[in-house]
Amino acid sequence: MDKVLQLLYNPALHIIICGDININYLTENEQKQVNNLLLMYNLTAIVNFPTRINNSTASAIDNFFMDISRLEDFLITPFPNELSDHDAQILALNIPKKIYPDKTKLIRKTDEHTIFDFIYNLSNETWDSVFDATDVNLMFNSFLNTYLRIFYSCFPLLRTRISKYNNNWITTGIRTSCKRKRELFSLIRNSNITALKQYYKVYCNILTKVIKEAKRMTLNKRISKSTNKTKTTWNIINELLGKQQSMQGIQKLTINGTQITN
Repeated sequence: MDKVLQLLYNPALHIIICGDININYLTENEQKQVNNLLLMYNLTAIVNFPTRINNSTASAIDNFFMDISRLEDFLITPFPNELSDHDAQILALNIPKKIYPDKTKLIRKTDEHTIFDFIYNLSNETWDSVFDATDVNLMFNSFLNTYLRIFYSCFPLLRTRISKYNNNWITTGIRTSCKRKRELFSLIRNSNITALKQYYKVYCNILTKVIKEAKRMTLNKRISKSTNKTKTTWNIINELLGKQQSMQGIQKLTINGTQITN
């Protein structure tokens, strides 16, 4: 046990446990025993919002556990997804700034989907912490913190690689269909209508086929217009794999023991 404790409290080591633990942290009596166990290692649960909604029943059974005395600068936010009735959680930690190459940039993801999520999350917020406060300053701070938490979770900053590859296969029809798919997912999430769920499944399969065909036609057109089809084909493969050719030129040569830079 001493070796385990030494490992857990190693200053160079930060432990974060996460997963579906099937213990509802919205119900106080369910979390007491596991909290006592984790506190032995100074680990604390940081998720206190619903992570799963099933037939209008909300629970928080997905959680992060970490030492908040050492990792105190963090932000945990929910992220509804289209894969299951469990929402994802995004944990943002304040870490040393990295130096990124010039071919990347930070953009805030703002589109019809994120705007819809923003409105949806705002409309489902209870604002209990605001209304329960008795001081106007506390009320405002609580409102602002909740609003910004939802804003940053719905409109995250993403580092995007600047590439010559253009997603011109994304047509207006595909954008409209993707929006419709998200709307259908919101409908079936809290619904038990079998016919609606089957319709959503068929819709997703058709949309996937349409997107694949649109990509294929766009890439075929790019290859057919190229004067060097082999080179263009390999360029497309490297772009899809995320590979980039190094643009760094030769800085110096060593010839007969002498360094040449001119």
